[in-house]
Amino acid sequence: MRYLLAISIGPVQDFIAAARRTADLKAGSQLLSNVAGEIARFLQQQYDATLIFPAKVDIAQPNKLLCLVQSQPAENGTRHIKSSEMARKAKEHAQKYLCKQWEAYRQQIQRELPEFTQYLDRELVLHQLSNFLEFYAAWVPLESDEDYPIAWQQVERLLAGRKALRDFKQPPLYPQRPKSPLDPALDSVFKEHHAGFSVPETLRHKPPLYLKARETLDAISILKRVYGRQLAREEGGVPSTGEVALRAIWHYAEQRAPEATEQLRQLQNQYQVSEISDLFYPSRWQALKEEQGIELDIKVLLEARRAILKAVKVPEENLNYYAILIADGDKMGERLRTLQTIEAHQQFSNLLLEFAQQAQQTVSAHRGYLIYTGGDDVLALLPPNRALRCAYELNHAFRERVQGATLSVGVTIVHFFGQFAGGDRAST
Repeated sequence: MRYLLAISIGPVQDFIAAARRTADLKAGSQLLSNVAGEIARFLQQQYDATLIFPAKVDIAQPNKLLCLVQSQPAENGTRHIKSSEMARKAKEHAQKYLCKQWEAYRQQIQRELPEFTQYLDRELVLHQLSNFLEFYAAWVPLESDEDYPIAWQQVERLLAGRKALRDFKQPPLYPQRPKSPLDPALDSVFKEHHAGFSVPETLRHKPPLYLKARETLDAISILKRVYGRQLAREEGGVPSTGEVALRAIWHYAEQRAPEATEQLRQLQNQYQVSEISDLFYPSRWQALKEEQGIELDIKVLLEARRAILKAVKVPEENLNYYAILIADGDKMGERLRTLQTIEAHQQFSNLLLEFAQQAQQTVSAHRGYLIYTGGDDVLALLPPNRALRCAYELNHAFRERVQGATLSVGVTIVHFFGQFAGGDRAST
């Protein structure tokens, strides 16, 4: 018997938004995408599943999966493996993947920060990793190809109903331990803390975590932090929100104040600072001293900054903001209900994949940074003066690929010292 199997994983928005750095943000998005990809590959390899959405395991993995599976004989040949067991095995595989990722990055942290492991509560780490993933699944039989539209609508209703239910699990209680500042639902996995619930001094401001005194993180946030650092190396850097804000005028400043911008570039190389915005914004100067021990030439920085501001003729306070862009396809459910065959649904999935790849290029062309794209969803950071044009081009690209469809785009202008979680909700 063939079955349509639908799987949804989470948490999504709150998990991705729980970040102090843009690299944390990107890591949260990429981690979920990786988990979705692992589930898809597992179902393909173990049960010969036919992927429908997404149609193939590629760079942009949405948090939802639809596939066609067939009940198979078990290894002993005495029974058939049911869809429910396939879903359970897929969930176990995803949890094992997270644990393997944690162990790999824990060893990496240990090499750079030998004191790290002695402060970890291993039991709590395992509990948080095992209970982090929200995994929902539904399945319905598909007796013939002609029944596909009805079967798809039925499995979607079942999945929506399952997601409406919540599993209320009692977490371990540690009343004398601080909460994680990035996810206050979770306790810190550091079993020792200094006065005022602060991170032990031997762990502060050191690679690869660069923990601040109050960053009493949970296991998932630690995983995001070190994974984000790896992504930054692979991509040649993940821009901070301040860097994205400065991009609004930097290209113009290089033309109008070449001596001042070149001076900042030389200082960037001299101080070995990763981003030019760290030297442009006075609010970052004290942090450079505290976190990296850099003694800046404040007089030179102020002179270069004044020259740039005079040349670009933009009020100083306007340069403290960046844009959060969130996009989502309109009435996608109605569009999907018109698809009568598995092949038509796969073709539609490929169109969405093409859009996701185009979204990456469009955001980059506007000097932005793409956090997430999967299916018809986009999350990106942009200079505020480029956000509306980028939104227009994303809408045009979506309508060009998905005939008759439109894309809703929300944009919020946020101070680069502000909390991302509030800004992304405003965009939504």
